[in-house]
Amino acid sequence: MLKSGMQALKQANFSNERPGEGHMILERFSGNRKIIESDSVYLYNPDDDLVLSFLFKERDFDIVVRRTYVVGAETNIMNLIVGGECLYLEPLERTPDGSIGTACPVKIADVGEKKIYMHVWNYRVSDAVRKIEYTVYSADE
Repeated sequence: MLKSGMQALKQANFSNERPGEGHMILERFSGNRKIIESDSVYLYNPDDDLVLSFLFKERDFDIVVRRTYVVGAETNIMNLIVGGECLYLEPLERTPDGSIGTACPVKIADVGEKKIYMHVWNYRVSDAVRKIEYTVYSADE
């Protein structure tokens, strides 16, 4: 499944041309960090992983957002798996409704001279619905 997402990105028609009439370029920043991706996703099935495929000129990688429910435990676990490597996510914040998320952005990659960070929250909307909100930043550091 991960390869198909990356293959689709590589086959996409990217262009470096300036947009024509009626087009606009929008850049967003949080402080001095550029927001390169931000979205809110309702998963098809509540037990699904969210897979994000990133393609940079210097490097491409997949990010898997996985939430694991531990039977009999009062808390659950959220993992970010980047390029097959599981990142340590602490501190995490948890809410009484079962939502879980990063307390601060987590460094996920180095791409050229830039550092890539991600903030992610995993919401339990209901027993059958899960929503993930994330923002990916780049920074010169």
